[in-house]
Amino acid sequence: MSKIVFATDAKPPTLAALPLVASLARRLGADVDLLHVPQSGTEPRGEAAAALDEAVGQLQRGGLDGRVVSKPAANAADAVREHAGEVSAELVAVVGRSGEKLLDRLLGSTTHDLIDDPPTDLLVVSRDHAPKHTAVRRCLVPVNFGDESIRCLELAARLTEPGGEVVLLFNVPANFPAFHGARGLESDYKNAEQLEANWRSDLEAFWDRYGSPDHRPVIVRSEGSWHQEAEVAAEKHGCDLVVAAEADGVVRRGLAEKLAAKLAVCPAVIARFDSGSVAHRETT
Repeated sequence: MSKIVFATDAKPPTLAALPLVASLARRLGADVDLLHVPQSGTEPRGEAAAALDEAVGQLQRGGLDGRVVSKPAANAADAVREHAGEVSAELVAVVGRSGEKLLDRLLGSTTHDLIDDPPTDLLVVSRDHAPKHTAVRRCLVPVNFGDESIRCLELAARLTEPGGEVVLLFNVPANFPAFHGARGLESDYKNAEQLEANWRSDLEAFWDRYGSPDHRPVIVRSEGSWHQEAEVAAEKHGCDLVVAAEADGVVRRGLAEKLAAKLAVCPAVIARFDSGSVAHRETT
């Protein structure tokens, strides 16, 4: 049985993300650990204990197995990473603050720390939109034809409800011919006109090879960098989730800031990606 670790302070704004976590647990066939890092003592007390017990009850009433795990630690992010490793968590969920100017204030220092060094795939939810997204029916994935795009498509397929849509946000990189050649796609790019004419057909071929038959693709071309346009595309298409990848265990420079921008619209997942981790689908 796989495991989701939901790091929570047991306060209502954070627990408002529980319906989304529960929905993803059903999609992944996972149990849920409600991880609480108390400031003192070894067990949650008073209102925190009651809130966590009620959260476990909600999970159980929804047909899921859940438990409260208390792990006192000086550094909450380290406690999350440690527990995620102990239970081989498939997904870690955290809720960040929003509405402040400074990044640490925007996300919360624990969330920011986990973004810098995620223990596994990391779901980040803003307190502002936690109650608005309770299931993933439309997921946005930035695509560049690289292996990290395949990894994100695989994860999006697992997290998105059957019959839902995957919005493919596509940006034409300077070395696009090298990318499309590596993927075995057929279009010929000798000039800008052919590039403009053929990028959509190549993206459709990429989806046919690596996308999910249970979902419908929606193709959106980005005119600028994906992190600048992801928020616009996510809002325009009513997305419930953005899935973006880090590369080879190192978070891309500025990814935390890019993620923070998307938090104004919908939750986001940073997908762990290591070279060789993608199982390429063979086609005949």
